[in-house]
Amino acid sequence: MKNIKYLLIAIASTMIIGHAHAGTSTGKVTTMIVNSSNFLFFTAGTKTGSPGCGNNNQWAINLSTAKGKSIYAMLLAAQMQDKSVTIYGNNTCNEWGDREDVLYGMIN
Repeated sequence: MKNIKYLLIAIASTMIIGHAHAGTSTGKVTTMIVNSSNFLFFTAGTKTGSPGCGNNNQWAINLSTAKGKSIYAMLLAAQMQDKSVTIYGNNTCNEWGDREDVLYGMIN
C-alpha cells in the first residue's frame, strides 16, 4: 500500500512539474494573425513563464481542429465584448515552432 501511495505522489509531482514552465497571459486580445496554413497567432496581455521554444508574447492555434476553432470563437467573443481573457499554455510548440500551444483559455 505504501508503494502505491509513493507512486501516486511521484506521478502527481511529474504532472505538476511538466507544466511548471508553461506560459500564461491575461489581457485583452490585441493581435490576431491568420496565415495561409490556417494557423492563428494571437497576443493577449503579457505572457509569462514560457517554455524555451515559445519564449515570445504570442500563442499559436491550429484552426483546422475543433479545439482551435473553439479557442478562436472565444477570442472573437472576448474582443467583441471588450473583455480580457486568460490563456494557459501547454508547455509545447507543436502547432508552430516558435509559439506556445494553448492548453485552454477563458473570458474574464
